[in-house]
Amino acid sequence: MADIRQADRARLAIVPGAAVASGFLKEAAIWITAQGKVLSAAEAMLREWTGRRREAIDAFSRCLRLETQASRLVERAAAE
Repeated sequence: MADIRQADRARLAIVPGAAVASGFLKEAAIWITAQGKVLSAAEAMLREWTGRRREAIDAFSRCLRLETQASRLVERAAAE
């Protein structure tokens, strides 16, 4: 009988710790979910920004090519 009471006391002592751990795990899951949402939004924003930068660099490259070709045409016309 004394063994049973000691087992009950030990079980009851574990329960408050389990409640704290369960609460901590729930809060950690909420935090991780929120972080995932923030990172997903940041990823989408960076993907769009990178796409706009790529388009700007491509446009600049095309302009430089056109200017180089135009200057070559002017040099050829001047040489003739």
